[in-house]
Amino acid sequence: MIRSIIIFLILTALAFIVTLLNKFFFKQKRHDAATDSMRALAFFFDMQLFHFIVFIVGSIVLLIQGTFKDSLLGYLSDVINVSGYAKLRADWFVLEVKLLLVYIIYATIMETISAKGTIGKQVLGIKFDQKIDLIPVVIRNLLKPISIVLWPIMIVLSKLSADRQWLHDRVSGSKIIKID
Repeated sequence: MIRSIIIFLILTALAFIVTLLNKFFFKQKRHDAATDSMRALAFFFDMQLFHFIVFIVGSIVLLIQGTFKDSLLGYLSDVINVSGYAKLRADWFVLEVKLLLVYIIYATIMETISAKGTIGKQVLGIKFDQKIDLIPVVIRNLLKPISIVLWPIMIVLSKLSADRQWLHDRVSGSKIIKID
């Protein structure tokens, strides 16, 4: 929970910085392309939604199995124990990778069905400029983690692009725009 709040604050600060940069340094017309901060917050919204769903579903499963208390106590003892903490971190990494794979499947389905995109995009008021076929959407979503890892480079490149495209957008030929 604390990690999610810290990530949210960092993304909010980045969104503010990007907004200031856009206002004072990059005044060229962007063809109503979605800003980097809007896109980042949409992705963050989707990932937090997934974390919340996994937490609720996992808690319900543990309650039904009657092992919620044991799991919670085991989790707390692992946090306190150094060797247990290392195992716990490895388990969380595996969970994050699984969540990312589920996100890729979810985003592919949502972006193939309509141009509106994921729930995060809909909440933030951004969408694709047109409906995209399945293969480009799959490629786009498989490349998205690479774009996220290279986000500082991607932000600079998006400033140079009139359509604010990141790597995964350029390769798939997609464009994210603001909803009027």
